[in-house]
Amino acid sequence: MMRFILKAGLLLGIALLFISKAHAQEERYITLYVYNFTKHIEWPDEYQRGDFVIDVLGHKSVYEGLQEMLSEKSRGKQTFVVNNPSAVEEINPDCNILFVGHWRSKELQHALDVVGDSGTLIVSEKSGMLDQGADINLVIKNQKILYEMKKSSLTNRGLSYSVDLTSLAERVVD
Repeated sequence: MMRFILKAGLLLGIALLFISKAHAQEERYITLYVYNFTKHIEWPDEYQRGDFVIDVLGHKSVYEGLQEMLSEKSRGKQTFVVNNPSAVEEINPDCNILFVGHWRSKELQHALDVVGDSGTLIVSEKSGMLDQGADINLVIKNQKILYEMKKSSLTNRGLSYSVDLTSLAERVVD
């Protein structure tokens, strides 16, 4: 019986290790996507002054990954600033990017009320969020993280985007 418990414990430990590594890899890809969006989107003039602010709502590991990745980078003359608001009310209304983690997706409408309808790129990671107001939504398909985008939403926010952004998207909605 003791031998069975040890084997089961070992198998559980190995499974948890693989899950942990897969989760870390997923967060790394999310971080890279968010960073790459900064290269393929142009913000209105008023959002190109001061710091380039990214608020991450509800995904602390993505916040930490972005903070680490962007600590010594800039976007033109703008220094990256990454925030991790604990409540929707703490979101910077003038942030350049708002990333809403899947477990905070029910708060998307409230977050949209905070940032308004222009200048902020809204990135989410839960199926159906383009219909709820997100501009770009990260999705998992065939064990890969991909993204879908809504062109009209980006345009309505005053954001312009490169052809590369649309050509690399898994799905583009007009």
